[in-house]
Amino acid sequence: MLIVNEKNKKAVFSFSLLAVMAVYLLAGGCATTIDDLIRERYEGRSAVYPVSRDKAWEITRTILLEAGAKPAEIEEDPAENVINWVSVLGVFIEPVDSEKTRITAQRPPAPCNPLPPLLTEDMFLERFDKAMNLIQSGKPLPAPLPK
Repeated sequence: MLIVNEKNKKAVFSFSLLAVMAVYLLAGGCATTIDDLIRERYEGRSAVYPVSRDKAWEITRTILLEAGAKPAEIEEDPAENVINWVSVLGVFIEPVDSEKTRITAQRPPAPCNPLPPLLTEDMFLERFDKAMNLIQSGKPLPAPLPK
């Protein structure tokens, strides 16, 4: 939008419009869905843990919520073994056997946000390791902090 200042006839851009356009361009088409993760299956970081699939889901949700995800931003598809924090991180939870589960954390191939990531694959697996240490020492997982 171009606004003309009647006093000195200089063209002045509406910065609010530019800000809205910038946000639209940054956010437009950026949401990574579960279908995108499944279709792409881009590589991430993996580790196998001595934990059941159900417990792995609980740990993953706790980590995502503690990292700042809102419940509405977390998509889950148990049939495809994936939890997706939209446009931030996808986590595949694949049973190896009844007592072991492979966790694969992966970032979208083209992250939408130009800022440093809220949660990387390495950060996720470090937090998963800490959660496993708590569980193995007999302590319960902390409840996710409300954000």
